[in-house]
Amino acid sequence: MIRTIIVDDDKLSRDALQHLLKQHCKNISVIAEADSAKAVINEVNKHGPELAFLDIEMPGSDGFQFLEQLPEINFEIIFTTSRNDLALKAFRYAAIDYLTKPVKPQELKSAVTKVEEKLSSTLDKDKFRILLENLKITNNSNEQKIALPISDGLVFVKVKNIVRCEASEQYTYVYIKDQEKLLVSRILKEFETLLSDFSFFRVHHTHLINLEHIDKYIRIGGDHVVMEGGDKIPISRRRKDSFVKKLVEL
Repeated sequence: MIRTIIVDDDKLSRDALQHLLKQHCKNISVIAEADSAKAVINEVNKHGPELAFLDIEMPGSDGFQFLEQLPEINFEIIFTTSRNDLALKAFRYAAIDYLTKPVKPQELKSAVTKVEEKLSSTLDKDKFRILLENLKITNNSNEQKIALPISDGLVFVKVKNIVRCEASEQYTYVYIKDQEKLLVSRILKEFETLLSDFSFFRVHHTHLINLEHIDKYIRIGGDHVVMEGGDKIPISRRRKDSFVKKLVEL
């Protein structure tokens, strides 16, 4: 059984989550509840949970401020939130689990399954650190970092240092400035979605490029771009007009 606490200032939300956990997650044992970030610190020290369902917006101190107060994060966290804004994209960058309210049973089961499968607490601490860093800076800042899942863990890189991404079946090669390319266990479409707020454009069904790293745009001999480092990337006919328009907007 996974020792779990629920942190939410709304009692109805706590009761609803308790009910769903009893119905769909038999391996969860709720050992405590708290209605504020201040109260949860006492519960963490008292019970030593393995998992916390943590509401983001609470009176006095929100869920993020609570995390910053902890000297160490030695339990798993699944955020619960009613928000549907830039904060959610920060979760995706950092590979953090979150649930939007009202919580759906299938999404709850999926999040709990991920918790069960996690083996390395060190990686999780790093993910929370990246999450908190990203939330402190603006949504469109290239100082944001993204978590890249590779074969032996996670690599954290700044978005601005990603030169391009290239599809490789169910994986993606990520080319990073002044580093070796990485084979990442995400499809290219996921990167296109994650990086949509930055200077990235999908010029071809297998290529997503960072427009900030283009050296040349060449029309002769088939439209293509030359990226920093010399890689030549084709531009598909159906994406050409949109690509040129995007360049003009830079």
